[in-house]
Amino acid sequence: MSIHSSFCRPNAMINTVFINIYGKYGVCQLSQEVFNKEKEEGDDNIVLWNAMITTYTHHNELRIFQNLFLT
Repeated sequence: MSIHSSFCRPNAMINTVFINIYGKYGVCQLSQEVFNKEKEEGDDNIVLWNAMITTYTHHNELRIFQNLFLT
C-alpha cells in the first residue's frame, strides 16, 4: 500500500512531495501513478512536471520521460 493512498484528497503540492519521495527511493511506478492521477483531475502544473523530470533523470529513464511528455 502506498503512503499517498492513506490521505483523503491530497492537493497538488502534497502529491508533488510524494512524487519526489517515491522518485528519490527508486519507486518510479508510484511516482508515475500519482502524476497520472493529478493529470486526470486537471491539476497538472509545472511543479508536478518538474518532479517527474527529476525522478526519471535521476534514474536515467530518459526514454520513459520522453514518452510521458509526448502523451
